[in-house]
Amino acid sequence: MSLDSAILNNITTAIAVLDAQLNISFTNNACSKLFGLNKKKIEGKNIFKFFPQFPINFDSQQLSNNFNKIIHISDISLHSFLNNITVELTINPFNSSQYLLEIRPQDFYRDLGKIENQTQFNISKEIIRGIAHEIKNPLAGLRGAAQLLRKKLNNSSNDEYIQMIIEQSDRLTSIVDKLLGPQKVETYEVINIHIIIEKVLQVLELDEQNNITFQRDYDPSLPNLKIQKESIQQVFFNILSNACHASKNIGKVIIKTRILHQFIVQDIQYKLTIQIDVIDFGEGIPDEIKSTLFYPMVTRRDGGTGLGLSIANNIIIQHKGKIEAKSSHGITTFSIYLPIY
Repeated sequence: MSLDSAILNNITTAIAVLDAQLNISFTNNACSKLFGLNKKKIEGKNIFKFFPQFPINFDSQQLSNNFNKIIHISDISLHSFLNNITVELTINPFNSSQYLLEIRPQDFYRDLGKIENQTQFNISKEIIRGIAHEIKNPLAGLRGAAQLLRKKLNNSSNDEYIQMIIEQSDRLTSIVDKLLGPQKVETYEVINIHIIIEKVLQVLELDEQNNITFQRDYDPSLPNLKIQKESIQQVFFNILSNACHASKNIGKVIIKTRILHQFIVQDIQYKLTIQIDVIDFGEGIPDEIKSTLFYPMVTRRDGGTGLGLSIANNIIIQHKGKIEAKSSHGITTFSIYLPIY
């Protein structure tokens, strides 16, 4: 073989070499690992043994006709001793009778997309925090000037407008404070997550505009968590408030809790993780905002500030957890994962 096998064996991408009959003549170490087989059990076998969905009409003649062209095949199943996974194949002819086959799990490309989205999110967050800092000082000056104007005019007919300036300045300051995040360090305490959820539900049930029935599906065996109580309460208030608004025509929101074993959160496997699902029955999440749902200023409802989910996501990340959202056929589920550590 003309390729340097030592170089190929040090490449982390799974690589095989095919001959003109599509038999595997060489595999590198990464390929052997991906297949879960010794090289001797792979080499000499035809490509169809491991990829039954490989195009049946894809033969050496077709490869010859496409010489000097890189060929991609997506969503194809790899069948081997250890693995039955979906992969993407890239076939790159490097001479008239041999072809380089790159094999990548489909998750590889999905992970790249997540990294790119996270990078964009971090950049957006820093830009918005910078803008928020710049806005906060002028807002304080605007409010102070309005108060001085009220004292100077003393019960003038313009007092109503001055009060409006003060109120709107306070509202904008509140939004800016949310963008900047908590200004004080909150202590952690050990508490059952159901207590936090119930406190939030109690507030929402008192709101006559909600007209929502909360259906509880709790796992009574959940262990206590070490959390920042006020911050986590804010998370559930934000998510449940959104669910109430989304489900206003149906009138039902489901809250479900479960315990997960050996679950991976933020690339770390935890012995125990608590999962809380908030399920609403509204119009769902528009496709165009699904990938940026937790970015600041992104909202799925009219009149929303687009801060609630971003704030909730940041708090959960600080607790070493994660939030996921799924939406299909008018059913939206926000899943919160909080590891016990």
